[in-house]
Amino acid sequence: MPKKLLTGPIVFEDAPDLKAGFEEVRKQATVDPDFQRQLAGYSLTTAEILYHFPDHPGILQTFIWQDYDYAPELPALEKFLEFWRNEIEAKIHSVTATSSRLLKPKEVRLAADVLSYN
Repeated sequence: MPKKLLTGPIVFEDAPDLKAGFEEVRKQATVDPDFQRQLAGYSLTTAEILYHFPDHPGILQTFIWQDYDYAPELPALEKFLEFWRNEIEAKIHSVTATSSRLLKPKEVRLAADVLSYN
């Protein structure tokens, strides 16, 4: 016999222990910080950094950097490149960056409540 799915609103007055359990789950729920950043307009940014190999300056090496950043200013990438210039011996030849919003405003609908019932 298949399980019945809940349809329609849940009336907590009829099930006080269910309400207490639901409220406890809600208190413990956390939102992933990367997801919060996406909702704030940050996008996944990937940068390909070509740099001169320190011991052999004629050889170019590739480094791929990826993080959530705010396009088009890219402050996180700028901070990383500043760190590179100050702390790493290898001289940067070129940087190519791409950015893509993974979540667009019309793709996100906020739900007031989510309940799983087994």
